[in-house]
Amino acid sequence: MRQIGVLWLACAGIGSISSATADEAKARALLDQLTAFYRSLETLSVRSETMTSAKAEGQPDGMTQTIKQTLKLKRPNRFALVSEGKGILFSTPSAYLKDAVATLKLDGQGWIRAEGVPSIEAMLRSPDLGYDKVASGNILFDQNLTLSFLNKLLFKAIGQGWENDLAGLRYVGEDTVGKFKAHHLVLATETRQFGDPAKMNLNVWIQQGEKPFLLKLEPDMSELFPQQEGQPKMTLKMIGTWSEWNNSPTFSEKDFTAPKPGDDEKVFPSFDALMRGQMAADNPALELTGTMAEDFSLPLLGGKEFKLSEQLGERIVVLSFWATWSSPEAESLKALMKVGEKVKDQAVTIVAINVTDKPDAVKAYLKKMGIDNITVALDMKETVVPQFKVHAIPQTVVVGKDGEIKQVHIGMDSAFEPELVDEL
Repeated sequence: MRQIGVLWLACAGIGSISSATADEAKARALLDQLTAFYRSLETLSVRSETMTSAKAEGQPDGMTQTIKQTLKLKRPNRFALVSEGKGILFSTPSAYLKDAVATLKLDGQGWIRAEGVPSIEAMLRSPDLGYDKVASGNILFDQNLTLSFLNKLLFKAIGQGWENDLAGLRYVGEDTVGKFKAHHLVLATETRQFGDPAKMNLNVWIQQGEKPFLLKLEPDMSELFPQQEGQPKMTLKMIGTWSEWNNSPTFSEKDFTAPKPGDDEKVFPSFDALMRGQMAADNPALELTGTMAEDFSLPLLGGKEFKLSEQLGERIVVLSFWATWSSPEAESLKALMKVGEKVKDQAVTIVAINVTDKPDAVKAYLKKMGIDNITVALDMKETVVPQFKVHAIPQTVVVGKDGEIKQVHIGMDSAFEPELVDEL
Protein backbone atom coordinates (compact mmCIF):
# COMPACT_ATOMS: atom_id res chain seq x y z
CA MET A 1 0.00 0.00 0.00
CA ARG A 2 1.73 3.10 -1.20
CA GLN A 3 1.19 6.20 0.94
CA ILE A 4 0.28 9.54 -0.55
CA GLY A 5 0.89 11.40 2.70
CA VAL A 6 4.50 12.28 3.53
CA LEU A 7 5.06 11.60 7.21
CA TRP A 8 6.83 14.50 8.84
CA LEU A 9 6.49 17.36 11.26
CA ALA A 10 8.34 20.58 11.85
CA CYS A 11 8.24 20.69 15.64
CA ALA A 12 8.75 23.55 18.02
CA GLY A 13 12.41 23.86 18.85
CA ILE A 14 13.70 23.12 15.34
CA GLY A 15 17.36 24.03 14.87
CA SER A 16 18.11 27.29 13.12
CA ILE A 17 18.48 27.61 9.36
CA SER A 18 21.58 29.52 8.37
CA SER A 19 21.17 33.03 6.90
CA ALA A 20 17.53 33.15 7.95
CA THR A 21 15.65 35.91 6.20
CA ALA A 22 12.90 37.97 7.76
CA ASP A 23 10.32 35.81 5.96
CA GLU A 24 11.92 32.64 7.30
CA ALA A 25 12.01 34.05 10.83
CA LYS A 26 8.35 35.03 10.66
CA ALA A 27 7.42 31.62 9.27
CA ARG A 28 9.37 29.93 12.05
CA ALA A 29 7.67 31.99 14.74
CA LEU A 30 4.25 31.12 13.32
CA LEU A 31 5.16 27.44 13.09
CA ASP A 32 6.35 27.44 16.71
CA GLN A 33 3.12 29.16 17.75
CA LEU A 34 1.08 26.61 15.78
CA THR A 35 2.84 23.62 17.33
CA ALA A 36 2.66 24.98 20.89
CA PHE A 37 -1.04 25.81 20.47
CA TYR A 38 -2.07 22.33 19.33
CA ARG A 39 0.10 20.57 21.91
CA SER A 40 -1.68 22.60 24.64
CA LEU A 41 -5.22 21.56 23.68
CA GLU A 42 -6.89 19.06 26.02
CA THR A 43 -10.07 18.72 23.96
CA LEU A 44 -10.82 19.36 20.32
CA SER A 45 -13.44 18.89 17.64
CA VAL A 46 -13.06 19.78 13.95
CA ARG A 47 -14.29 18.82 10.50
CA SER A 48 -11.97 18.34 7.55
CA GLU A 49 -12.33 17.70 3.83
CA THR A 50 -9.62 16.27 1.58
CA MET A 51 -10.04 16.41 -2.18
CA THR A 52 -7.57 14.32 -4.19
CA SER A 53 -7.37 13.99 -7.96
CA ALA A 54 -5.10 12.00 -10.26
CA LYS A 55 -4.87 12.24 -14.03
CA ALA A 56 -2.57 10.57 -16.54
CA GLU A 57 -1.17 12.66 -19.39
CA GLY A 58 -3.13 12.08 -22.57
CA GLN A 59 -6.16 10.68 -20.76
CA PRO A 60 -9.40 12.68 -21.01
CA ASP A 61 -10.64 11.72 -17.58
CA GLY A 62 -8.95 11.26 -14.25
CA MET A 63 -9.97 10.07 -10.81
CA THR A 64 -11.24 12.33 -8.06
CA GLN A 65 -12.25 11.51 -4.52
CA THR A 66 -13.36 13.52 -1.52
CA ILE A 67 -12.97 12.29 2.05
CA LYS A 68 -14.82 14.14 4.80
CA GLN A 69 -13.91 13.55 8.44
CA THR A 70 -15.13 14.62 11.85
CA LEU A 71 -12.52 14.42 14.61
CA LYS A 72 -13.24 14.53 18.34
CA LEU A 73 -10.61 13.96 20.99
CA LYS A 74 -10.10 14.33 24.70
CA ARG A 75 -6.62 13.71 26.02
CA PRO A 76 -5.20 11.30 26.87
CA ASN A 77 -7.45 8.41 25.90
CA ARG A 78 -10.64 9.43 24.10
CA PHE A 79 -10.73 9.62 20.31
CA ALA A 80 -13.35 9.46 17.57
CA LEU A 81 -12.73 9.88 13.85
CA VAL A 82 -15.70 9.44 11.53
CA SER A 83 -14.77 9.20 7.85
CA GLU A 84 -17.15 9.67 4.94
CA GLY A 85 -16.31 8.99 1.32
CA LYS A 86 -15.18 6.05 -0.77
CA GLY A 87 -11.43 5.43 -0.97
CA ILE A 88 -10.52 5.31 -4.64
CA LEU A 89 -7.03 6.83 -4.46
CA PHE A 90 -6.53 6.30 -0.72
CA SER A 91 -8.69 5.30 2.21
CA THR A 92 -8.86 6.42 5.82
CA PRO A 93 -10.59 4.43 8.53
CA SER A 94 -13.12 5.57 11.03
CA ALA A 95 -11.52 5.10 14.45
CA TYR A 96 -12.58 5.12 18.08
CA LEU A 97 -10.69 4.87 21.38
CA LYS A 98 -12.51 4.40 24.67
CA ASP A 99 -11.77 2.42 27.83
CA ALA A 100 -8.43 1.24 26.38
CA VAL A 101 -10.19 -0.40 23.42
CA ALA A 102 -9.36 0.85 19.93
CA THR A 103 -11.79 0.12 17.11
CA LEU A 104 -11.10 0.83 13.43
CA LYS A 105 -13.56 0.44 10.59
CA LEU A 106 -12.23 0.11 7.05
CA ASP A 107 -15.08 0.26 4.57
CA GLY A 108 -15.31 -2.85 2.46
CA GLN A 109 -12.44 -4.52 4.31
CA GLY A 110 -13.56 -5.17 7.86
CA TRP A 111 -12.98 -4.01 11.42
CA ILE A 112 -9.95 -4.05 13.72
CA ARG A 113 -10.48 -4.22 17.46
CA ALA A 114 -7.48 -4.06 19.82
CA GLU A 115 -7.57 -4.05 23.62
CA GLY A 116 -5.04 -2.64 26.07
CA VAL A 117 -4.50 0.63 24.17
CA PRO A 118 -3.80 3.23 26.89
CA SER A 119 -3.70 6.48 24.89
CA ILE A 120 -4.28 8.15 21.54
CA GLU A 121 -0.54 8.21 20.87
CA ALA A 122 -0.33 4.48 21.62
CA MET A 123 -3.14 3.83 19.15
CA LEU A 124 -1.44 5.78 16.36
CA ARG A 125 1.88 4.03 17.02
CA SER A 126 0.53 0.50 17.43
CA PRO A 127 1.70 -2.07 14.84
CA ASP A 128 -1.62 -3.86 15.39
CA LEU A 129 -3.39 -0.70 14.19
CA GLY A 130 -1.29 0.13 11.13
CA TYR A 131 1.99 1.57 12.40
CA ASP A 132 4.92 0.47 10.24
CA LYS A 133 8.60 1.23 10.97
CA VAL A 134 9.57 0.82 7.32
CA ALA A 135 6.92 3.33 6.27
CA SER A 136 7.96 5.53 9.21
CA GLY A 137 4.36 6.08 10.18
CA ASN A 138 0.85 4.67 10.33
CA ILE A 139 -0.12 3.36 6.92
CA LEU A 140 -3.82 3.63 7.75
CA PHE A 141 -4.06 7.10 9.27
CA ASP A 142 -1.22 8.79 7.37
CA GLN A 143 -2.55 8.18 3.87
CA ASN A 144 -4.67 11.29 4.37
CA LEU A 145 -2.19 14.16 4.59
CA THR A 146 -4.79 16.45 6.16
CA LEU A 147 -5.18 14.08 9.12
CA SER A 148 -1.49 13.16 9.25
CA PHE A 149 -0.38 16.79 9.44
CA LEU A 150 -2.82 17.56 12.23
CA ASN A 151 -1.92 14.46 14.27
CA LYS A 152 1.75 15.36 14.22
CA LEU A 153 0.96 18.83 15.48
CA LEU A 154 -1.28 17.49 18.24
CA PHE A 155 0.92 14.71 19.61
CA LYS A 156 4.58 15.10 20.46
CA ALA A 157 5.14 11.33 20.39
CA ILE A 158 3.84 11.23 16.81
CA GLY A 159 5.68 14.29 15.55
CA GLN A 160 9.01 13.96 17.28
CA GLY A 161 12.04 13.32 15.13
CA TRP A 162 10.67 14.82 11.93
CA GLU A 163 12.33 18.20 12.32
CA ASN A 164 15.22 16.91 10.23
CA ASP A 165 12.86 16.69 7.25
CA LEU A 166 12.29 20.44 7.22
CA ALA A 167 14.57 21.84 4.52
CA GLY A 168 13.24 25.39 4.53
CA LEU A 169 10.51 27.82 5.64
CA ARG A 170 8.99 30.78 3.87
CA TYR A 171 6.33 33.29 4.81
CA VAL A 172 4.34 34.07 1.66
CA GLY A 173 2.05 36.73 3.12
CA GLU A 174 -1.43 37.43 4.38
CA ASP A 175 -4.38 35.84 2.60
CA THR A 176 -8.04 35.02 3.03
CA VAL A 177 -9.54 31.53 3.32
CA GLY A 178 -13.30 31.72 3.28
CA LYS A 179 -14.28 34.37 5.83
CA PHE A 180 -11.02 34.09 7.78
CA LYS A 181 -7.85 36.16 7.52
CA ALA A 182 -4.88 33.85 7.23
CA HIS A 183 -1.10 33.59 7.15
CA HIS A 184 0.27 31.65 4.18
CA LEU A 185 3.43 29.59 4.80
CA VAL A 186 5.44 27.25 2.61
CA LEU A 187 7.23 24.37 4.35
CA ALA A 188 9.85 22.62 2.22
CA THR A 189 10.37 18.99 3.25
CA GLU A 190 12.92 16.36 2.34
CA THR A 191 12.27 12.91 3.73
CA ARG A 192 12.09 9.25 2.73
CA GLN A 193 9.11 7.02 2.15
CA PHE A 194 9.66 3.26 2.11
CA GLY A 195 13.36 3.97 1.58
CA ASP A 196 12.84 6.28 -1.40
CA PRO A 197 13.71 10.03 -1.34
CA ALA A 198 10.64 12.23 -1.14
CA LYS A 199 10.58 16.01 -1.58
CA MET A 200 7.49 18.13 -1.17
CA ASN A 201 6.52 21.72 -0.50
CA LEU A 202 3.53 22.17 1.76
CA ASN A 203 1.44 25.30 1.38
CA VAL A 204 -0.26 25.93 4.72
CA TRP A 205 -2.82 28.59 5.62
CA ILE A 206 -3.19 29.42 9.33
CA GLN A 207 -5.89 31.56 10.88
CA GLN A 208 -4.60 34.89 12.19
CA GLY A 209 -4.93 35.69 15.89
CA GLU A 210 -4.36 33.98 19.23
CA LYS A 211 -5.95 30.75 18.02
CA PRO A 212 -3.94 29.73 14.96
CA PHE A 213 -6.37 27.15 13.63
CA LEU A 214 -5.37 25.33 10.46
CA LEU A 215 -7.53 26.42 7.53
CA LYS A 216 -6.05 24.89 4.41
CA LEU A 217 -3.25 22.58 3.26
CA GLU A 218 -2.10 22.17 -0.34
CA PRO A 219 1.02 20.08 -1.04
CA ASP A 220 3.06 20.38 -4.22
CA MET A 221 3.44 16.72 -5.24
CA SER A 222 5.23 17.26 -8.53
CA GLU A 223 8.48 15.74 -7.19
CA LEU A 224 6.92 13.17 -4.91
CA PHE A 225 5.80 10.82 -7.69
CA PRO A 226 8.29 11.18 -10.57
CA GLN A 227 7.39 9.92 -14.01
CA GLN A 228 8.23 6.26 -14.53
CA GLU A 229 9.99 5.20 -17.72
CA GLY A 230 7.50 4.04 -20.29
CA GLN A 231 4.54 5.31 -18.28
CA PRO A 232 2.43 8.44 -18.91
CA LYS A 233 3.11 11.40 -16.64
CA MET A 234 0.75 11.52 -13.68
CA THR A 235 -0.59 14.72 -12.17
CA LEU A 236 -1.65 14.35 -8.56
CA LYS A 237 -3.32 17.12 -6.58
CA MET A 238 -4.54 17.28 -3.01
CA ILE A 239 -6.29 20.06 -1.12
CA GLY A 240 -7.23 19.73 2.52
CA THR A 241 -9.43 22.15 4.44
CA TRP A 242 -10.56 22.39 8.06
CA SER A 243 -13.70 23.99 9.49
CA GLU A 244 -15.89 24.15 12.60
CA TRP A 245 -12.96 24.26 15.00
CA ASN A 246 -13.83 24.03 18.71
CA ASN A 247 -11.02 23.89 21.25
CA SER A 248 -13.32 23.62 24.30
CA PRO A 249 -16.13 21.25 23.31
CA THR A 250 -18.28 19.32 25.77
CA PHE A 251 -18.33 15.59 25.11
CA SER A 252 -20.24 12.63 26.46
CA GLU A 253 -18.96 9.04 26.48
CA LYS A 254 -21.33 8.34 23.61
CA ASP A 255 -19.20 10.55 21.37
CA PHE A 256 -16.35 8.02 21.63
CA THR A 257 -18.40 4.83 21.44
CA ALA A 258 -17.76 2.76 18.34
CA PRO A 259 -20.75 1.47 16.36
CA LYS A 260 -21.35 -2.25 16.28
CA PRO A 261 -20.20 -4.24 13.23
CA GLY A 262 -22.88 -5.75 11.03
CA ASP A 263 -23.64 -9.44 11.23
CA ASP A 264 -21.81 -10.06 7.95
CA GLU A 265 -18.75 -7.90 8.83
CA LYS A 266 -15.58 -9.52 10.14
CA VAL A 267 -13.65 -8.20 13.15
CA PHE A 268 -9.87 -8.79 13.26
CA PRO A 269 -7.43 -8.41 16.19
CA SER A 270 -4.82 -6.55 14.12
CA PHE A 271 -4.08 -4.94 10.77
CA ASP A 272 -1.91 -7.91 9.77
CA ALA A 273 -4.79 -10.27 10.56
CA LEU A 274 -7.13 -8.17 8.43
CA MET A 275 -4.70 -8.25 5.50
CA ARG A 276 -4.25 -12.01 5.87
CA GLY A 277 -8.02 -12.37 5.91
CA GLN A 278 -8.31 -10.41 2.67
CA MET A 279 -5.57 -12.45 1.02
CA ALA A 280 -7.10 -15.67 2.31
CA ALA A 281 -10.33 -14.85 0.52
CA ASP A 282 -8.37 -15.33 -2.72
CA ASN A 283 -5.94 -17.95 -1.41
CA PRO A 284 -7.24 -20.20 1.38
CA ALA A 285 -3.72 -21.50 2.13
CA LEU A 286 -3.12 -18.41 4.27
CA GLU A 287 -5.85 -19.60 6.64
CA LEU A 288 -3.55 -22.47 7.65
CA THR A 289 -1.43 -20.25 9.90
CA GLY A 290 -1.97 -21.31 13.51
CA THR A 291 -3.41 -24.72 12.64
CA MET A 292 -1.73 -28.11 13.09
CA ALA A 293 -0.09 -29.67 10.04
CA GLU A 294 -1.41 -33.06 9.00
CA ASP A 295 1.12 -35.85 8.75
CA PHE A 296 2.13 -37.18 5.34
CA SER A 297 4.84 -39.14 3.62
CA LEU A 298 6.28 -38.72 0.12
CA PRO A 299 9.09 -40.36 -1.85
CA LEU A 300 12.31 -38.40 -2.14
CA LEU A 301 14.10 -37.82 -5.41
CA GLY A 302 16.76 -40.49 -5.65
CA GLY A 303 15.08 -42.88 -3.18
CA LYS A 304 14.10 -43.09 0.51
CA GLU A 305 11.02 -41.41 1.97
CA PHE A 306 10.16 -38.18 3.78
CA LYS A 307 7.64 -38.40 6.64
CA LEU A 308 6.66 -35.16 8.38
CA SER A 309 6.01 -36.66 11.82
CA GLU A 310 9.54 -38.07 11.98
CA GLN A 311 10.95 -34.54 11.88
CA LEU A 312 8.65 -32.89 14.39
CA GLY A 313 9.54 -32.53 18.04
CA GLU A 314 13.17 -31.86 17.24
CA ARG A 315 13.20 -29.79 14.07
CA ILE A 316 11.43 -26.95 12.27
CA VAL A 317 10.25 -28.06 8.82
CA VAL A 318 10.03 -25.85 5.74
CA LEU A 319 7.89 -27.24 2.92
CA SER A 320 8.10 -25.45 -0.43
CA PHE A 321 5.74 -26.55 -3.21
CA TRP A 322 7.02 -26.04 -6.75
CA ALA A 323 6.91 -27.34 -10.34
CA THR A 324 9.23 -27.19 -13.32
CA TRP A 325 6.59 -25.38 -15.41
CA SER A 326 6.29 -22.43 -13.02
CA SER A 327 8.49 -19.50 -14.10
CA PRO A 328 9.60 -18.27 -10.63
CA GLU A 329 10.75 -21.70 -9.51
CA ALA A 330 14.47 -21.46 -10.28
CA GLU A 331 14.80 -18.32 -8.16
CA SER A 332 12.67 -19.74 -5.35
CA LEU A 333 14.72 -22.94 -5.20
CA LYS A 334 17.99 -20.98 -5.22
CA ALA A 335 16.60 -18.84 -2.39
CA LEU A 336 15.80 -22.01 -0.45
CA MET A 337 19.38 -23.20 -0.98
CA LYS A 338 20.71 -19.91 0.43
CA VAL A 339 18.37 -20.14 3.40
CA GLY A 340 19.51 -23.70 4.01
CA GLU A 341 23.14 -22.58 4.05
CA LYS A 342 22.38 -19.79 6.52
CA VAL A 343 20.53 -22.09 8.96
CA LYS A 344 22.66 -25.20 8.50
CA ASP A 345 23.67 -25.18 12.16
CA GLN A 346 20.05 -24.95 13.30
CA ALA A 347 17.49 -27.71 13.73
CA VAL A 348 15.76 -26.99 10.43
CA THR A 349 14.73 -29.32 7.61
CA ILE A 350 13.94 -27.81 4.21
CA VAL A 351 12.07 -29.90 1.66
CA ALA A 352 11.15 -28.74 -1.85
CA ILE A 353 8.00 -30.65 -2.80
CA ASN A 354 7.64 -30.99 -6.56
CA VAL A 355 4.08 -31.11 -7.83
CA THR A 356 3.06 -33.36 -10.80
CA ASP A 357 6.47 -33.72 -12.51
CA LYS A 358 8.09 -37.10 -13.09
CA PRO A 359 11.47 -37.84 -11.47
CA ASP A 360 13.48 -37.66 -14.70
CA ALA A 361 11.98 -34.26 -15.56
CA VAL A 362 12.80 -32.96 -12.06
CA LYS A 363 16.42 -34.17 -12.28
CA ALA A 364 16.88 -32.60 -15.71
CA TYR A 365 15.44 -29.28 -14.53
CA LEU A 366 17.62 -29.11 -11.42
CA LYS A 367 20.74 -29.91 -13.47
CA LYS A 368 19.89 -27.30 -16.10
CA MET A 369 19.29 -24.60 -13.47
CA GLY A 370 22.39 -25.49 -11.46
CA ILE A 371 20.41 -26.35 -8.36
CA ASP A 372 21.87 -28.91 -5.98
CA ASN A 373 22.21 -29.49 -2.27
CA ILE A 374 18.46 -29.39 -1.72
CA THR A 375 16.10 -32.13 -0.59
CA VAL A 376 13.32 -32.76 -3.13
CA ALA A 377 10.15 -34.75 -2.45
CA LEU A 378 7.77 -35.87 -5.20
CA ASP A 379 3.99 -35.35 -5.08
CA MET A 380 3.26 -36.63 -8.57
CA LYS A 381 -0.37 -37.52 -7.79
CA GLU A 382 -0.99 -34.36 -5.76
CA THR A 383 -1.89 -36.22 -2.60
CA VAL A 384 -0.36 -33.64 -0.24
CA VAL A 385 -1.35 -30.55 -2.22
CA PRO A 386 -4.97 -30.47 -0.92
CA GLN A 387 -4.07 -30.66 2.77
CA PHE A 388 -1.88 -27.58 2.43
CA LYS A 389 -4.45 -25.86 0.18
CA VAL A 390 -1.93 -25.21 -2.58
CA HIS A 391 -3.65 -23.08 -5.22
CA ALA A 392 -0.62 -21.19 -6.51
CA ILE A 393 3.08 -21.95 -6.57
CA PRO A 394 5.60 -21.42 -5.26
CA GLN A 395 4.02 -21.82 -1.83
CA THR A 396 6.21 -22.19 1.26
CA VAL A 397 4.93 -23.46 4.61
CA VAL A 398 6.85 -23.19 7.90
CA VAL A 399 5.93 -25.91 10.40
CA GLY A 400 7.14 -25.49 13.97
CA LYS A 401 8.63 -28.23 16.11
CA ASP A 402 5.23 -28.61 17.76
CA GLY A 403 3.55 -29.29 14.41
CA GLU A 404 1.83 -25.92 14.21
CA ILE A 405 1.93 -24.05 10.91
CA LYS A 406 3.75 -20.84 11.79
CA GLN A 407 3.79 -19.08 8.42
CA VAL A 408 2.63 -19.46 4.82
CA HIS A 409 4.33 -17.61 1.94
CA ILE A 410 2.61 -17.31 -1.42
CA GLY A 411 4.83 -16.43 -4.34
CA MET A 412 8.39 -15.19 -4.36
CA ASP A 413 9.89 -11.70 -4.06
CA SER A 414 13.10 -10.06 -2.85
CA ALA A 415 11.90 -10.12 0.78
CA PHE A 416 11.28 -13.89 0.80
CA GLU A 417 14.76 -15.06 1.71
CA PRO A 418 15.45 -12.65 4.64
CA GLU A 419 11.92 -13.08 5.99
CA LEU A 420 12.23 -16.86 5.95
CA VAL A 421 15.59 -16.76 7.71
CA ASP A 422 14.09 -14.53 10.42
CA GLU A 423 11.21 -16.96 10.90
CA LEU A 424 13.60 -19.84 11.51
